[in-house]
Amino acid sequence: MIRPSSKRQMVVVENLDDVPDFSSEAEEVEYWDTHELGGEALEKMGPLDDILGPPDRTRQRPTP
Repeated sequence: MIRPSSKRQMVVVENLDDVPDFSSEAEEVEYWDTHELGGEALEKMGPLDDILGPPDRTRQRPTP
């Protein structure tokens, strides 16, 4: 469901299926200039902890 936001003239996207496939980056920029993800859509995305940053490195001792 897409509903208008009352605070900023943005369209709130609650369902990720409502986000279209874009044919160009310019088209995507134009879309996101007038749309924003709502709480339900953000909750469905889940945490990003596992995909952000490099994996943890094991601690190593200095060579004597």
